[in-house]
Amino acid sequence: TIILLTLNKDLASATLLSFPRDLYITIPGWGMGRINTVWGHGGFKLLAETFQYNFGVRPDYYALVNFSSFKQIVDSLGGLDVVVAEPLSDYRSGYWITIPAGQVHMDADMALWYVRSRMTTSDFERNQRQQEVLQALYEKLLSLNALKRAPEFYQIYKDNVTTDVSLVNVLAWLPLAARIAESRNIKPFYIGRKQVYDWISPEGGMALRPDPDAVMR
Repeated sequence: TIILLTLNKDLASATLLSFPRDLYITIPGWGMGRINTVWGHGGFKLLAETFQYNFGVRPDYYALVNFSSFKQIVDSLGGLDVVVAEPLSDYRSGYWITIPAGQVHMDADMALWYVRSRMTTSDFERNQRQQEVLQALYEKLLSLNALKRAPEFYQIYKDNVTTDVSLVNVLAWLPLAARIAESRNIKPFYIGRKQVYDWISPEGGMALRPDPDAVMR
């Protein structure tokens, strides 16, 4: 999962942009490949270079969370109230289940399944679900007065998140975070079906090639 978070101080806004894992792009120094292989080739440095080469933007920081850490974070918050945009029906632990549209309380296991499921849907829909869970996490933290308790929360979760964002960075961003929290000016974006086309990679696998003009719009 790759999501680009952009903070705009002038507009007091945040945007989230999700990238399909099978997006086939140029990886500087490596040739062509899927975007979800970049980190394995060269970590954040190469990922930042790849973003700059293909999309004209270079991320400044990164935060990396694995499945186990994701579940620990959700558990520590007592679960999340996720606003589900579209019903999801899929297999979970051998059973067919349906998540209805609307607000649904999810424990850690359910939330992880929800953001990973794609047997009955595509990676595009999964990207939307991932952002729904991030929004629920954001709302939960706000309800716990996380902005005023930022140093405390940083210490609690520092072992669950691999990042180059320091506590000094977090404290410097708090005024902007407060403005965004007040305005709720957070916009979700996705590289979806209208920005890509199906493509067969040289290895013979199905992949997605970006339409540069559509992506930049």
